[in-house]
Amino acid sequence: PALIARSRLSSLHNGNAGNIHNSNTHDNSNLPTLIAGGDFSHGNHWAIDRTSSKSRLLGDLMLTLMQRMGMGIEAFAGARHNMNECLV
Repeated sequence: PALIARSRLSSLHNGNAGNIHNSNTHDNSNLPTLIAGGDFSHGNHWAIDRTSSKSRLLGDLMLTLMQRMGMGIEAFAGARHNMNECLV
C-alpha cells in the first residue's frame, strides 16, 4: 500500500493531477460539513441556498465555531456573521 501511495503521489508531481494543481478551479459550494460534539444543537440538516438573501459563507460556520471556543474574533475569511441561530 505504501508503494502504491508513493507511486500515485509521484504521478501527481509529474503533472498527472488533473485540476488538483489549479486552486482557481475549486470552491466550497455544496461542501458537506459535519459538526459533532460540543454544546451545539445536533440532529439537523441544513442546506443553505447561496442565492438567498440569507445565504451563508463557509467562513460564517468557521466564525461561529471559533467564537463558541472562546476566540474573540468578529470576522474570518470574509465572513462577518455567525450562525448561532442554527447551531446554538
